[in-house]
Amino acid sequence: MFKVSGDNWQGDPHFTVTVDGKQVGGVLTTSASHAAGQTQDITLTGNFGAGAHDVAVKFIHNADHGWGNDRNLGVHQVTLVGQA
Repeated sequence: MFKVSGDNWQGDPHFTVTVDGKQVGGVLTTSASHAAGQTQDITLTGNFGAGAHDVAVKFIHNADHGWGNDRNLGVHQVTLVGQA
């Protein structure tokens, strides 16, 4: 599970998640407002097994056009197989 939020200037942030180098789910998005203190829970399922895993989040929809005109992704928490 991921707790995410974003700044959504001209569109919500989009991202992908990989576990051990393999993408889980499709292209994901969040509409939770970071500025308003909101978070959104996103749950992905898979057969990950026990032990250590390499989890990566790739932000794919960035925009930066000066102060207040920015699209960002905030990842607040990641939990995999019961481990935060």
